[in-house]
Amino acid sequence: MASTTDAAPGDEVTRPAADLPAAPGRWAWLVPAAAVAWSAYVWVTRIANAWSDEGLGVADQVATTALSLSFLVLAVGVALAALHLRSGRAPNAVDRWSMWLLAGWSIAVWAVRVPQILAADHSVPFKAVHAVLGLVSIGLALALLRVAGRWVAAHRSSADDAAADPGLLGGRC
Repeated sequence: MASTTDAAPGDEVTRPAADLPAAPGRWAWLVPAAAVAWSAYVWVTRIANAWSDEGLGVADQVATTALSLSFLVLAVGVALAALHLRSGRAPNAVDRWSMWLLAGWSIAVWAVRVPQILAADHSVPFKAVHAVLGLVSIGLALALLRVAGRWVAAHRSSADDAAADPGLLGGRC
């Protein structure tokens, strides 16, 4: 096989190794595991805080709980994906979608909430804590997208498989 720089007409051309997607590393399962632990911490705490806040009405408490549960349900799927990744299994649709949805939902929610919190009439420590929560959540989400993309790409058997099921982001992150 020839590389793209020394290919003659009719030669099979391969991509340089730097262009190939890297398989997730041996410890890559720790990224989804960390995302699950962080999501559980943030959103279980948010539920507890909402229901102990006498200033919130029941409708706000229910809305906060629903938002929190949406993260926790996705985190269960990501926990299963972490187990599959650790065992070396190929990702299934639930693994892929759980990881991509938790990451995307985290980015979307925190991209809205952090500016709202910073613009609201809250104390500086409250704003600082929530900015850190948001930044860590977004950082973990980006890392999760990267691991998910590498995991999917590493288990594609051929270009035909990729064309038949490109998946969200085409396995590239």
